[in-house]
Amino acid sequence: MLQQIKENAIVECRKADSHLPQLISPSVFTFVALNEAAVVEFLEKYKTDITTLKSILRTQLESQSRVTKVRTVRTQGNINLNEVILTQDLENTLGVATDIANGEEETFAHFIKACYHVHESGEGQTGELLGQLQTAGFDFNKFLNEKSAGDDSVINELCTNLNEEAKAGRIDNLIGRKDEILRLCEVMGKKKKNNIVLLGKAGVGKTQ
Repeated sequence: MLQQIKENAIVECRKADSHLPQLISPSVFTFVALNEAAVVEFLEKYKTDITTLKSILRTQLESQSRVTKVRTVRTQGNINLNEVILTQDLENTLGVATDIANGEEETFAHFIKACYHVHESGEGQTGELLGQLQTAGFDFNKFLNEKSAGDDSVINELCTNLNEEAKAGRIDNLIGRKDEILRLCEVMGKKKKNNIVLLGKAGVGKTQ
C-alpha cells in the first residue's frame, strides 16, 4: 500500500495545476493517502476527524506550494517537468515502516508507527505530521498500546506461557519452597538489581 501511495503522490505533485508542493513530505504523503478507503477506515478507527485533518493538511500544503511555485515552471500538457523529490524525512520514515512490517504488506499503520519512531529518535521532523493528526483527534494512546494481530506469534510458537499453564492446572503445586518464593518476591520488589537467576540441577523445581 505505501508504495502505491508514494507513486500516487508523485503523479499528483507533477500535475501543473496541482496545489501540492514538489517536495513530498510526510504531510503530503498523508494528504494523498486520504484518497485510500483503507487509510480513512484506519484513521477513523482511532477517532480521527477526516474533514479536520484534510483541512489542516490542505492549508499547510497550499502555503508550501505557493512558495515552491514562484519560480517559472515549464510544463508539457498537464505534467510538470520539474523534478518531484521525496524529502529525507519521508525516505527515512518509509524505510522504518518497511522494517516494522518485517516482510508483511506495508500498511498506513506501519507508516504512523514509523513516524512516531523517527520522531522519538530525533532523526527527522515527523513531529509536524504527528501534531496534525493529534489536532484532528487521532488517539495515539490507543494506537501505540494496541497489539497488532500476530505480534506474539513467534513467542507463542517457540515458548510456553507458564501463567496460562498454571491457570489451567497443568503445573504441579509447589511444596516446601516457601522461603525461596519469599526471597524471589523480595528481589523482584526492589527498584534496582531486581533480576533473578535460578540455579540448580535438573528436577529440583526451578521452572515451578
